[in-house]
Amino acid sequence: MMGGAGIIGSFLDEGEIDEFIIHVIPIFIGEGIPLVQPRHRTIPLEFLSMKSWPDGVVRLHYGVSPQLEQQPTRKDLDHALERRPSE
Repeated sequence: MMGGAGIIGSFLDEGEIDEFIIHVIPIFIGEGIPLVQPRHRTIPLEFLSMKSWPDGVVRLHYGVSPQLEQQPTRKDLDHALERRPSE
């Protein structure tokens, strides 16, 4: 799947991303679009593999590590609100 920070953030909120494959291209462009929206917490990653090419491109493959203290997903919060007694 490819997409910007918004769609990646939405999938992270739902716990639906289990790995990242990131290509590093050795060119400084001075600006760019963030991979993950700033509102997201630190995402612990586990290094899985790396491949490099003669032109300097590097592919990094990381798994999303299970967090010790899992933050609630949007589904969890919606479900909790549905179960709350009416006032």
